[in-house]
Amino acid sequence: MKERLPDGFVLELARDKCAMQRFSALSPKERDRVVARALAARSRAEMRLVVLSLSDRAPAWELY
Repeated sequence: MKERLPDGFVLELARDKCAMQRFSALSPKERDRVVARALAARSRAEMRLVVLSLSDRAPAWELY
């Protein structure tokens, strides 16, 4: 991952410890896929959904 993480993504990750731990445990390819989704997010709500998809509170169909 050579791109800088979007600020909103970093802020949302900081609010969700589980999501942060899962994101850091992903392979580089999986992380790139999540970052691409974060870059495509057009609102705070969409960004929250990207982070929530990494959380233990995510519905099974929403995982990365």
